Amino acid sequence: MEYKMSLKEYLRSGYTDNNGVQHEWSNFDLDLLPSVGCVINNKNGDTFPVLSNGDIDFSDGGTHIHDIENEEWFDTLSTEDIDIIEDILGNPTDTLLDNTEAEYLEHKILTQMGV
Repeated sequence: MEYKMSLKEYLRSGYTDNNGVQHEWSNFDLDLLPSVGCVINNKNGDTFPVLSNGDIDFSDGGTHIHDIENEEWFDTLSTEDIDIIEDILGNPTDTLLDNTEAEYLEHKILTQMGV
């Protein structure tokens, strides 16, 4: 039987802040994106699929929103889900697919630098 990380385990896995302090995730850090059948961590942009039984599949570590290359996934997003993603990313979702790879990498580097 394949191991599946539980919600409780995921929340405990947490993150380390800039001062090296370990924090747990909270239920409030996850937003449901029902139009595409997943949840998104609103602190770091990682997405996880919601299974047909309602469980969240944390087993693969998730996929960052910037790493999703499936145009159909973005086309399927509801207006409400787009608003959630835009709040997390801080930029309009519809430009995500229009960016060339070079623009995307430049944006990623500048974001990490805080520019």
